[in-house]
Formats: sequence, structure tokens, C-alpha cells
Amino acid sequence: MNIAEMTGGELGVYQATKAPYVIHKGKKALKVAEPYYSKKERMITAFCPHCGLELNRVWNMEYCGSCGGPVSWHDISVRDYGDIP
Repeated sequence: MNIAEMTGGELGVYQATKAPYVIHKGKKALKVAEPYYSKKERMITAFCPHCGLELNRVWNMEYCGSCGGPVSWHDISVRDYGDIP
């Protein structure tokens, strides 16, 4: 069961901001684009905001594996999962 299922899709406490980037470890990183949760793979996937390559939240936590651009998984809303602070 994920956050969206446990809360009926409403967290009520946290709402991700619409800002396109975050400052993480003192550096500006663009948020991943169009994040979604795959129930089959039990993984959160998104797209690199720099080059468009598909990323996953296991292997590409801070940088894109293709272009090397800094990415952030912080402060995002994930379809079928919920918000990640």
C-alpha cells in the first residue's frame, strides 16, 4: 500500500510547491519531470528536466545517468503515490 492509497489521495498536510528547482546541498537542481509510481515495479520513475531521459528513484537520485545534469526528487507530487517532501 502506498501513501495515496492510505490517505485516499489526500495527504492534507504537505503539498509540493510548483517551483521548478530546489537548493540541495548548496546547489541548484531542477526537479524531475512528470514523476509517477509503477505498482508493478514498485518504483518511482520520472524524466530528466535537462535531456528528457527516463530516470528512476533508485539509480538516479542526484544526477541524470545520460547527460549528468543535477536533478532533485525533493518537493514533488508523484502520480498514484502522493507528495514527497
